[in-house]
Amino acid sequence: MTEDYLNDPEFIIIRREYLDDLRAKAPENLASAQAGNFEPVRTFGHNLKGNGTSFGFQRISELGADIEKAAIEGAQDILLDRLPKLIEFLGEVTL
Repeated sequence: MTEDYLNDPEFIIIRREYLDDLRAKAPENLASAQAGNFEPVRTFGHNLKGNGTSFGFQRISELGADIEKAAIEGAQDILLDRLPKLIEFLGEVTL
């Protein structure tokens, strides 16, 4: 499968919007995890797992899988590790 589509100018705009959306939602989910409210975090992780790679971000999918699993298991310590890693990644990634 070719990844040429990732550099299509129109898709770059969509990818930037995707990242901006995640940059807004990640801190909200960190706050939910800190409060012990794992269901929205599970959904967030599930969505990351499913769509990160489609947007060209394997690391987002990997973190999403970890976040979803940790939320299902109620593993707050893992969530409080992975969500900041996601926030850090989102702060570093550029297109």
